[in-house]
Amino acid sequence: MNYHVKTFMKLNVGCGPSFDGDVRIDLKKTPAVNLIADAHFLPFKNESFSYVICTEVLEHLESPFHALKEIRQVLKKSGIAFITIPNLTKIRRILSIARKPLRVRHIETDHKQGWDAIEFNRLAHQVGLRILEIDWADWYGREKMKEKFKFLNPLLRHILPKPLYYTHMKIVCQKV
Repeated sequence: MNYHVKTFMKLNVGCGPSFDGDVRIDLKKTPAVNLIADAHFLPFKNESFSYVICTEVLEHLESPFHALKEIRQVLKKSGIAFITIPNLTKIRRILSIARKPLRVRHIETDHKQGWDAIEFNRLAHQVGLRILEIDWADWYGREKMKEKFKFLNPLLRHILPKPLYYTHMKIVCQKV
C-alpha cells in the first residue's frame, strides 16, 4: 500500500492565536499552539520545514539574530521564511521624532529592538538568509489605530512611498 507522505511542512514561530501552519509554536498555550517552544531554541531536526512563518515576533526577542539562525537551520534547502516586523520608517514616526526627539511614544510596548529595511537585510544576510521581497502593509488595519489626522490617510496612501506610509514590513527570505 502506498502512503502519501507530506513533504511540504510549515512551521509558525510565535503563532499566538493563528492556526496557520502544520506545527505552531509559542511560549504560552493557546488553542492554536500545538507545541510550546522558544524561538531561540527550536526543537526540530535541521531542514525539517519548507516554509516558516514568523509574524510580529522578532522585535520581542532577546536575540533576534539567534532566532533567525534557528529558523534558517530548520528550513530545507531553498526553504522560504515569511516574516513581519514593525516599520520604523513610517512618516508619522519620523515626524514625531523630529518634533520631540526625547518623547518616547508607546512606552508600554515590549519591543526590544527594531529595524529598517536596510538593517533587516543586513541581519538576514548575517544568518544566511537572502531577502527575496520586502513589501509594506498595515498589519493590524488602520481602522483600529488611534491616529491624529486620520482623515489624511487616503491622501497620504496615494502620495507617499509605501515605506513611509505603512506600519509594517512583510519580508520573504530564502535559505542560502
